[in-house]
Amino acid sequence: MKKTVLILCAFAAMSTSSYAQKANVSSLLANIEKSNVDTQHPKKGIKASTWITRGNRFNAAASSNSSSIFVGMGESEITLLVGKPGKDGEYTTETISGVDYKKFVYPTVNLYLTDGKLAFWEPTKEAYAGALEMATESYFKAIELDPKSQEKAVEGLTTTINHYITEANNMYLMSKFAGASKNFLAAAKIASDSLVALKEANSYKYFGAVAAIQDNNFTVSAPVFAELAKAGYVENGDVYYYLGFANEKLENKAEAEAAYLEGVNTYPANQKIMNQLINFYITSGDDPAKVIPYIKKAQESDPTSIIMVFVEGIAYQNMKDYAKAHAAYDRAKVIDPKFFDAYYNDGLAYLSDADSKVKDLNKIDVTNRKVYSESLAVIVTLLESAAAQFETAHQLDAKNKDVVELLKNSYFRLRDTDAKYLDFYNKYNDLLKTM
Repeated sequence: MKKTVLILCAFAAMSTSSYAQKANVSSLLANIEKSNVDTQHPKKGIKASTWITRGNRFNAAASSNSSSIFVGMGESEITLLVGKPGKDGEYTTETISGVDYKKFVYPTVNLYLTDGKLAFWEPTKEAYAGALEMATESYFKAIELDPKSQEKAVEGLTTTINHYITEANNMYLMSKFAGASKNFLAAAKIASDSLVALKEANSYKYFGAVAAIQDNNFTVSAPVFAELAKAGYVENGDVYYYLGFANEKLENKAEAEAAYLEGVNTYPANQKIMNQLINFYITSGDDPAKVIPYIKKAQESDPTSIIMVFVEGIAYQNMKDYAKAHAAYDRAKVIDPKFFDAYYNDGLAYLSDADSKVKDLNKIDVTNRKVYSESLAVIVTLLESAAAQFETAHQLDAKNKDVVELLKNSYFRLRDTDAKYLDFYNKYNDLLKTM
């Protein structure tokens, strides 16, 4: 992010932050009021320069809370240029999305720092509500009045876009996805206008639609992703994944399937699309085997890729075709003997198979000892196979708590079949308590 030009004078910077901000905002509002008068003047109001000046003043108002700060700014710089937070430099800490931030509170803005650097900020009091909308309107009005003013007006609109993107980034980092989406898409709307035509327009649309997805606003995200797909801006296939997902949530199943299929056909190595297509067929009650030809196509396009071999295992596992799932995972292990996920998922497949056979076991008449014993032996073998896979996974990632939990549970179920399994259960039970 580019640094914004410092507009505070030397005296204001050495003064308290509240005084500097108050004096600056007062001046900005006075200038805006003057612009209101000028635009109504019979001669000034028809000049493009009047409207460009008006746009500049609204842009200045929009950034009044952050005109002297920038991402990456050090703590000492903040204290020098903005002033100490609170009365004597007091600050609080706040955890956002698992990250701890030092929070500096000022009269109109909160600053969030990590590792001694400014990460983002949160305006708490606007100098002028709707300033960016008014700036946008003003610059386009200037072009309407005089096409020769387009260059200067577009410069102003680019500044407006940058303000929108800055605000969008700040909101996104605070997990305020609705606001982030709104600001990204507002920037995209300006950038997409034929008079502005910035190459970044589609990227702004993309980020705005992704933020809308994270806000569960699929009504907003779906048409934007559809527009991006039509324009060929697909981010290595991710746009098809999001478009399908949004349509799924909107219960537009035909559109969802079409998006996923377009994605896997065009980007067969995109694991997200493939996994979502598999889940789509399963949850929709359709035949999940329909995805296998696409997986095979992806494998053919990149025979050395372990991912699509692994995805084949997932597909068969979801279809409860455990023999084919094991075969796929075994092929993945041959490609990379240290591929943790192959052992982990293979173990889960053995567990799922065992669970399904336990249900069948419960239906067998216990007086039919031969059949019962044979079925029980199969379950024991499956549990032993699961444990063996988890043991290898544990060797590859000894700190993975989930694997230790699975080992503990597997050996607990085997404890009555052999004394050694009770010892293994105790071993992993004790280990789990230390994690």
